[in-house]
Amino acid sequence: MKRILFVVWALSILVSSIHAFVGVVERHSGQAFVLRNAKTIKVYNGLKLKKRDTIKTKKNAWVKLRLNDNTIINAGQNAKLVIQEYLYTKKSNSKASFSFVKGLFRTITGKIGKVAPSHFKVHTPNATIGIRGTEFYVDISQKREKVLCTRGSILVSSALGEVEVEAGRQILMNGTQYNIQHVKLNRIKKAVGIPVSRATPKERALMGRSHATRNISRPNQNNRVPIEESTAQNGAIEQENTAVIDNPVPEVPPHNPCPAPN
Repeated sequence: MKRILFVVWALSILVSSIHAFVGVVERHSGQAFVLRNAKTIKVYNGLKLKKRDTIKTKKNAWVKLRLNDNTIINAGQNAKLVIQEYLYTKKSNSKASFSFVKGLFRTITGKIGKVAPSHFKVHTPNATIGIRGTEFYVDISQKREKVLCTRGSILVSSALGEVEVEAGRQILMNGTQYNIQHVKLNRIKKAVGIPVSRATPKERALMGRSHATRNISRPNQNNRVPIEESTAQNGAIEQENTAVIDNPVPEVPPHNPCPAPN
């Protein structure tokens, strides 16, 4: 009887430990570390992640994380992110919350974005990003933050109000104002280890488009700022308003790319 009870106890411990893992480091390049319970773990492909883990990358490094619901997060060099909350049950009580502290990130929401989109949040020093089943990039520097949506749409909430950002647009925040514009993706994708050749047809279309910038210093009365379409009139305007994330990391060596998800 004691032996049976011991086996049951051991199995329960094993099951609980398995469920404690929320994801895995799928790919990486350069030096990166996971901080867990006052311990520093050097990142390697296949390293399992837990809730409350802090992931940090060094210069000329990047990591690709895959969570249990197939949410994907790429982080570029000198980045820091925290897995604050994570629960995937395939039901509406699933939730995910991440803190992007600094650096350049790319996120593709997985199944939680479908079963519980309101429970998926990304927090930055100045804003909270809500999703609607999408792909987006975040660049956090000391002076400002940039959030770019490439698929679907995102809702960015800050002290300036709530802004809906659709695919192909980017919001820049410096604490007092923001603007929304079309951007090119080439250098951004390389910065987080994604070959440009793997861009989807929609992404390639976005790379060649440009819209005029709209600067806003305060939210409207409804606390939501509508995004208006405005087309560039000539090549000069197009060149002027085609933005690229500042200070991208050096290109990832072609022999060790971080592949885009299927």
